[in-house]
Amino acid sequence: MSHDLLKGKRGIIFGALNEQSIAWKVAEKAVEEGAVITLSNTPVAVRMGESLLLQKS
Repeated sequence: MSHDLLKGKRGIIFGALNEQSIAWKVAEKAVEEGAVITLSNTPVAVRMGESLLLQKS
């Protein structure tokens, strides 16, 4: 359940390599709460085939 606690906020998440990392889960939750997040190592995750878009559902 989203309360839009982070609506209008922006952030950078470091270390979100795949969906099992803590940083990835933090990014997902921040997006669910309305934040716009940049993942610092997305190119590495894309090369490894582990990247997916974080979108508000």
